[in-house]
Amino acid sequence: MAARDYLLPPLAPLPPLDGKAGLLGIVASWLALIGMISGRGARQGSTRLLGLLLAAFGPYILFLCLYWHADEERYFVPLVPWLALYAGSGLASITDTLAGAWRGRSAVLAALIAVLLLVLAVQQHYPAGGTGWREMEAKIKERELWEADIAAFAWFREHTPPGTVIMTRVPWQLTFHADRPAVMTPNTPDPETILRLAQYYRAQYLMVNGMTNEKGGAREALAPLIAGKEVAGFKQEARIPAPGGRIIYIYRFPPDYGGVAKIEGP
Repeated sequence: MAARDYLLPPLAPLPPLDGKAGLLGIVASWLALIGMISGRGARQGSTRLLGLLLAAFGPYILFLCLYWHADEERYFVPLVPWLALYAGSGLASITDTLAGAWRGRSAVLAALIAVLLLVLAVQQHYPAGGTGWREMEAKIKERELWEADIAAFAWFREHTPPGTVIMTRVPWQLTFHADRPAVMTPNTPDPETILRLAQYYRAQYLMVNGMTNEKGGAREALAPLIAGKEVAGFKQEARIPAPGGRIIYIYRFPPDYGGVAKIEGP
């Protein structure tokens, strides 16, 4: 259902209160569907393009629906340019059909309707009542909160050699910014389990108290390190102040990982 809601126009007789539906909005979603059906231009080329898109994204969407979870809009963002392309084709088809009616005497009307549809399609992506500015301000503040994490990622890029493995709550973000392999901090209240996994993955550094901080058991296990206290074997390499009195700490794991038992594996 989530995939259908993102990719196709709404089935409900009335639009949602926020005036949006799917990735493109109600108007643009209908235009995209009309563009796919009408196949304006070379029919064979349009059919071939649709076939290529189905071949490329069909298995991916099937994977989201059956194995992963398709209830997040971000997973369908790669389809936006193609849907927008079909929306443009649908708008052109409507305009051409109306312009050719009544022996061409409706060309002006067709142009006015095309402009109206285009305005409605674009307008649905601009929140009313000034909420757009508030959302922008919230994004700016959120960016400021992340700047300390980005500074921590930069520290790894500048102070560690390539290939250095780091344990963190957000390995994907660290890898992107620091260009270093990373492993996620396990959510366990047992410090020994964290050390054993760090040893198994050869993690040399631990980053704690980031914007996406440790939660649940991991926060309990790493409480002294999160507070910046000395823990036997751990060496504090850097501390980076963050908004709200938060401090990001970077530690080096003990050389022998506290003498924990190794995890048997390949």
